[in-house]
Parts: sequence; structure tokens; C-alpha cells
Amino acid sequence: MTTNSYENRRILIIDDNESIHADIRKTLCSSSTASSLEAAEQELFGKSTSSEQVSNVFELDSAYCGEDGLSLVRQSQDIDKPYAAAFVDMRMPPGWDGLETIERIWQVDSDIQIVVCTAFSDHTWQEMIEKLGQTDRLLILKKPFDPIEVLQCATALARKWQLAQQARDHVLHLDRLVEERTKKLTESNEALKNEIAVRVDTEKKLHHAAMFDGLTDLPNRTNLLDMLGRCIEMSKRCKGYVFAVLFVDLDNFKRINDTLGHEYGDAVLVEVATRLKASLRSIDQVCRHDATASRLGGDEFVIILEAIRDPSSAIIVAERMQKALNAPFRVNDNDIEISASIGVALYDSSVQTPGDLLRNADTAMYRAKQGGKCCHALFNQELHEEIVSRLLLENDLRKALDRNELKIVYQPIINLETGRIDGLEALMRWHPTGKSPVPPGVFIPIAEEINLISTLGRWSMTQACQNLAAWNKLLPPDRQLFVAVNVAPQQFADPEFVQEVSSVITQTELNPQHLHLEITEGTVVHNVNDVVAKIKEINELGTEVNLDDFGSGYSSLGSLYELPLNLIKIDRMFVFHAEKRREYAAVIGAVMVLARNLNMQVVA
Repeated sequence: MTTNSYENRRILIIDDNESIHADIRKTLCSSSTASSLEAAEQELFGKSTSSEQVSNVFELDSAYCGEDGLSLVRQSQDIDKPYAAAFVDMRMPPGWDGLETIERIWQVDSDIQIVVCTAFSDHTWQEMIEKLGQTDRLLILKKPFDPIEVLQCATALARKWQLAQQARDHVLHLDRLVEERTKKLTESNEALKNEIAVRVDTEKKLHHAAMFDGLTDLPNRTNLLDMLGRCIEMSKRCKGYVFAVLFVDLDNFKRINDTLGHEYGDAVLVEVATRLKASLRSIDQVCRHDATASRLGGDEFVIILEAIRDPSSAIIVAERMQKALNAPFRVNDNDIEISASIGVALYDSSVQTPGDLLRNADTAMYRAKQGGKCCHALFNQELHEEIVSRLLLENDLRKALDRNELKIVYQPIINLETGRIDGLEALMRWHPTGKSPVPPGVFIPIAEEINLISTLGRWSMTQACQNLAAWNKLLPPDRQLFVAVNVAPQQFADPEFVQEVSSVITQTELNPQHLHLEITEGTVVHNVNDVVAKIKEINELGTEVNLDDFGSGYSSLGSLYELPLNLIKIDRMFVFHAEKRREYAAVIGAVMVLARNLNMQVVA
């Protein structure tokens, strides 16, 4: 706002003497006022004002008693044209005196500047201060007064009013700025607080997601390894502190996902977590301090039992958990029964890292599964040595082909009617360099577990076909042999298997009719329709598919008639016991009748 917008030259005269009014008007409104005012301003403020600017600068109103003066002040407030100053006589009988008039005026307009005009007063200066308060808005002008005094008072007080208004508005402006900026700062602080709260909450959620399983809300593997690390450090510092790890694996859990769907599987996993936590009560004497359940992923869980007394304490917990998990799981009105295999490993000085301890518990768990599932096993040194030996065996088996340690031996297949050898069964053997031969019953399951069986099976089929092709070239046409090659379920399930068979036949130049592929009952127990389709594709190559070791596994007479097989090979167990046990002989007889009715041959 500009300075001119604050300019106020309105003066009010309140006096019962009309001559006083005339004198003040003469002083403030005469033709000499301009030059006098310029001189007064020069003297007061150190600057000059042109006569054009100050001509007729004062606007005067008159009142002859205090009541009228107050009325004019009120009107000026109503029209928003306040007075800058008022000249007030002290004695104005019979109405209010000057002191009461001033007091009432200031109740209406506290900004107006007052000049008390009096020759003598009924009130001392001290009395006026006590009545009106200590103020810079009050001046005393003694009568008779000099015109220049009136001019100087009017000029000074008008400028003082102007500067006071400017200062007040500037303060109000500053107050508004402070208020606005304080509001913005408060809003910014609130927004910052909210952002910090969101970030803290997000960080907590991210930390929780990084350390806990999303499905069961149990500590995840990262969290588990951290807890195991702390337990190991505690064992090193505190003599006699013993803790154990239980590795829990749900038996045949994949079957739930495959048959009922992952929604059911997830519901079972959540309930498993609940039951595991419920079996680790703080009042349980087996765990003196704390027991923590954590989920590794899939259907595997790990239990940490701290401060146990001896191995038997961990075994008791394992048995209690198996009992808790053996109860049926109710999911969407379906009862689902599962069991668990549990491996138990205790910390000892040979354990260096959390991974070592988990591996020991995992090893014991697999031993439990080998015991028939729904079992528990305790890791010990003997088992450790067995596992180390197994790992070395795995490593050697992976290198067996490159080292030329594998070979094919052949078992003759004799026709009982002619007594002649009609064919050969190709059998793979492994003799590691510098070591004793490893039985097929040992290395074949290992090859299946480490996903090496398809590679070995492909090599075996190629070798057998090459050898037979060479031998048949030396034999007369009516004495041509066939070779039976075993095919593992993993190899048969390979989508490229049929193409693989075709490539081997082409590569070795073997008559496809001289290759017989033997599959086990485990191959056909699932997805019978897919198996049938694949067998038909192989038959179209001219190669037949036979069923090996019939009766040793998941025999399914209901699906046997669907399979386009050429031959059934009876498991050796029945042949070996046939002479001593009539029921075994009866089974052989029944299978032969069945095969004859299905136009299949039988090998025993």
C-alpha cells in the first residue's frame, strides 16, 4: 500500500468557544497555511512539500460539546473516514468535560490523536494519566496558543497517525505472512510426519516380507540362518548350552497340490504352521527357553529347540509334532491326511555354519524317509560318514562317462520252446577307477535323484544298439537277435524321448524291430493316456515296448489292457520263490493266462 493511501488530514475541533474554532480554522485553512505548513514539515521532518500538495490539506469538523464530538467520531468510523487528530477543550460546561470526552472518544476510536486545549484545568497531568493511562496520543496546548503551535501539532499528529496506521498495517501484514507461513510449515510438517510414518510402516513391511514367509508368517530361510548363527555363537560362549534343529518334511505333499490344487495345499501349510507352533508351548519342559518354527519353502519346516538337556528331549518333541500332524486336516469340508518325516540334528563343535547344521538335519530327514516315512531320525557320525561317502559317489558318477568307467553287459533271453537265444538284455555296470564295482541297485537310484539317469539311459541305449547292429551283421537272417534296453521313468517322460529313439536307430543303422524298450510299472502309474500315446509313437517306429518287473510295484490290472505292450516280464521275486511257495507259482500262472488273452508274450 502506498504512503498516499494512508494520508489523513481530517481534524476535529471540540470546544464550547466559537472563537477557538475560528482561530484554529484560520490557522489551518488560511492562504498562509501552505507556506507555514511547508516550513513546519521542513522543521519537523526535514523535507519540503510543494504548496500545490499542501493547499487546503486539512479537513476540519467542529463540535461544541463532548457529546457532539463523540457523535462525529462515530460517524467517521461508520463511513471509514476517521479523524487523524482532535483539539479538545478541557472545560465545556454544562456537559462532559474534556477528560470524559477524551475517554469516551478513545472507546470508539483508539487511534485518534488528542490535543488538549486549555488555559487552566480542573485536572492535573497526573490525574489525566491515572484516568486515561500513559499514552503518546495525548498533547497539551496551553491557551492562548500561537498559530504555529497549532499548525505544528496538527501536522505532526496527522503524520504520526499516518505512520501509526502504516506500522499497524505492516505488522498485520507481517502477522498474516507469519500465519500463512506457519500454516504452510505446519502442513509441511504434517505431510513430512505422514511421509515418515508411511516410510517407517513400509520399511517395517519390507523388513517383515524379507524375514518372514508370506503364506505362514513364519520366519523364512534368511531369518532362520540368522537365528541359527546366534545360537551357534551362544553355544561357543556358554559351556553346556545345547540346541537342536528339527527338519520337517511333509510326506507326499505334492500329491495334495496335484490332485486338489494349490489352494488346498496352501491351506494345509498354514494349518501345519499353526500346529507346529502350538506344539512348542513355553510351559513345555522339553524347551526351557524358546523354540522357533520357521518355514524353508514348499513343504519343508525347521524347528529350533534351544537349551535342551539331551538328544532325547529333541526326540520327544519330534514325536509330539508327528502326533499333531497325523490328525486329519479339514479343508473346505474335505479331510486331508498327511504325515511328516523329521530329521534331528544337535549342535556340536564340528558344526561351523548354520548351513552345516541344516544339512545334517536334512540328511537325517532323508534317512527317516528311507525308513518308511512318518518317521524321525537322529543325525550321528555314522550317518555323516555315509552322507560324505554318498556325496563322493555322486561326484564320481557325474564323471563316470567321461572316464569311460561305465560298460554294458548282456544277459541272454532264452526261448523255452526252442532253447535258443532270441535276444539280450542290456545291463549297465559301473566300475570306478581304483575302486570296487558299484552295484546297479546303488548307483541307479543315485542317478535318478541327481537327474543323471536320462543321460546314462541315452548312452546305454546307443551302446546297446551299436553293439547289436554289429553282431547281427555277423549272424544269418533267421538268427537275428533283439536287445532289451531299460528305460527309467524320467527318461521316458522326456518330451524328446521318441525323437531320441528314432535318432539312435538311424545313427546305429539298427533294424528298429530289434530294439525292445522296457519300462517299469512306475512309468505307467500316472498319466496312462500320455503313456499310451507315447508307446504308440514308438510302435510306429517299428520298436516294441515291454513292461519290466511286473508285480514289483504299482501293478494295475485295470489299465494293463489299455497299454499297447508286446511283452510282460514277471518280477524275479516270483520266479525265485515259485518252487517253494505255491501262491507265487499261482501268480505266475495267472499272469501268463492274462498275457495270452491280451496277445502279449511273457518273460520270467
